[in-house]
Amino acid sequence: MRAIAIIGADGPESASLHDLPAPEPGPGEVRVALAASSLNHADIWASRGQPRIERRFPFILGIDGAGSIDAVGEGVTDARIGEEVVLNPILSCGRCARCAAGERMLCRTFRMLGEHVDGTHADAVCVPTIGAVPRPPELDAVTAAAGATVYATAYRMLFSKGRLAPGERVLIHGIGGGLALAALQLAKTAGATCVVTSSDDTKLERALALGADHAVNYRQGDLVAAVRSAVGAADVIIDSVGAAVWDASFRLLAENGRLVNAGAAGGDRGQVPIVHLFWRQLEVIGSSMASDGEFRDALRFVVANGLRPVIDRTVPLEGVPEALLALERGEQFGKIAVSR
Repeated sequence: MRAIAIIGADGPESASLHDLPAPEPGPGEVRVALAASSLNHADIWASRGQPRIERRFPFILGIDGAGSIDAVGEGVTDARIGEEVVLNPILSCGRCARCAAGERMLCRTFRMLGEHVDGTHADAVCVPTIGAVPRPPELDAVTAAAGATVYATAYRMLFSKGRLAPGERVLIHGIGGGLALAALQLAKTAGATCVVTSSDDTKLERALALGADHAVNYRQGDLVAAVRSAVGAADVIIDSVGAAVWDASFRLLAENGRLVNAGAAGGDRGQVPIVHLFWRQLEVIGSSMASDGEFRDALRFVVANGLRPVIDRTVPLEGVPEALLALERGEQFGKIAVSR
């Protein structure tokens, strides 16, 4: 089968098309013939090597995917063959209390497609049955592959963790990436006032066209002053940047405000102003991925409200290496999808 794989931790420049054996499903697994996948920054991080993650090479990149089940392993009914599915990329033990509660991303054996085991930029991938989620017929394979994981992650951040209520003010850092854009769509649908930030005026203009109420270029003037002028303060801040925006975020939180963080691309050592934390009764909340229930709830929310992920471009499988370089340069607005 065709696959985009790396043969060492040399960065995205080393990703290339390989001809590799098709995987065979093990007990409790299904094999999915992939119709689509999509790129994530995790593909770039995986290509550079990550602490405490050992990989065998060639290693197939890719987290997101959608397709149809074409083979099943021991213990899985043949009735699933032919089912159209979208992938939840979380892997776990399936036996502990966290897994039983659907919070598989908190399992002590947590792993991910495309980070710990071969991923989805290939013609096929094997996953546990729980990770092959029926694809809503309203979403085609490309749309599902591009949107499912970012919508589910944003859904958990906004609603489960951030407890967003209609009329509240949401600040979203780094608009232009798939997660930030998904958060914007969900927050606006839920009745929030949204402020977005970026260093790229074109991305800010496109975010305004998508429904953002205010847009701030953080490299032009005082970010805190600009957001305060627009909305006063933020009830919920959606942050996947980390330390680079930490100070501004705390200064911009309203009383009882919630800072929800799901990443540290801009640094992993931020200072917490403790006096502000208790005096203004702020909350700092970590969030990662989504529970099994939230993954399905997010898909239902998307379908019910007619939402679709923002797709920057769709490339063929052989176009992934070049697209990864574009992603690393930050040229995209939305997701880069991969069709078969």
